[in-house]
Amino acid sequence: MQSRFVLGGMAAVPEGDGTRFAFFGALRIPGVRLIDRALHPLVDPLGAKALKRFTDQLE
Repeated sequence: MQSRFVLGGMAAVPEGDGTRFAFFGALRIPGVRLIDRALHPLVDPLGAKALKRFTDQLE
C-alpha cells in the first residue's frame, strides 16, 4: 500500500504448524532524496546496531 507520504505492506506464508507473518511501514518525506547522502553516514550505523540487537535475541 502506498500514499503520497506513507508506505506499508504485509505478507504471510505457512511455516511448519504455524504461519510466518511480516509487515513494514515507512514514511515518504518529500525532499529526502536530496539530503540522503548527508544522512546516510548517520542512519546506517543505527540500522546495523538495531539489526544486531534483533539477531542476538533470536539466538
